[in-house]
Amino acid sequence: STVEVSPDTLVANGTATTVATVQLKDTYGNNLTSDLGDTVVMYTTEGTFSSVGTAYDTDGKYNRTLIAGIEATTARVSATLNGTLLTDDATLTLIPDVVDADKSTVVASSAAMTTDDEITITVQLLDKNENKRDGTTDVVTLSADLDGVTLSAPVALGSGLYESKMTSTAIGTANISVVGEGVSLSSAPAISITPGAPSTATSTVTLAATSITADDQVVATIQLKDAAGNNTLG
Repeated sequence: STVEVSPDTLVANGTATTVATVQLKDTYGNNLTSDLGDTVVMYTTEGTFSSVGTAYDTDGKYNRTLIAGIEATTARVSATLNGTLLTDDATLTLIPDVVDADKSTVVASSAAMTTDDEITITVQLLDKNENKRDGTTDVVTLSADLDGVTLSAPVALGSGLYESKMTSTAIGTANISVVGEGVSLSSAPAISITPGAPSTATSTVTLAATSITADDQVVATIQLKDAAGNNTLG
């Protein structure tokens, strides 16, 4: 006797359904052709059956509707015949639902940086039941509302996790926005950016006059700037 589910892949959303079927066979592998009054009970490690009993269909088949659980996992569907566990069982694959804007997260490795620094923005795509998205093929884009901020193309690390490196030549506050599979994520960190260390290449010296007599003095003004040309603090 065999146990099957069709379809064998469902979205783990708590509502999607599949049909679990037990096909009773005789000792020679032939399908039974009539209802002999056998008691067939089905079980699953994830999800629930929609009815209490198992309905006889035809030709030795017993069916039950199985409702997907909310955990993305592999479920094992098994059955007993007159109290004896069948050797065969079936596998049901439960996959994550669509990206959820509120459950997904965007985290910065630091909330503050200088123009000399590089920080990491980590995106975790989750569905409404907090299942991690499968694979590495979701389309993820990052942007900032401050000119001068550079965000590298996200690198897929698996299980819905993506990383981007952030640098900036501008100072100010940069709000990071992320779109995953067309969904704008609610989580949006704000990064405070301050000038980097003084640079000899960009810092300036200005004289109040370009010519004086031997008896005069001139004021020289030194403006320290970071490598991006921003005035340094202090």
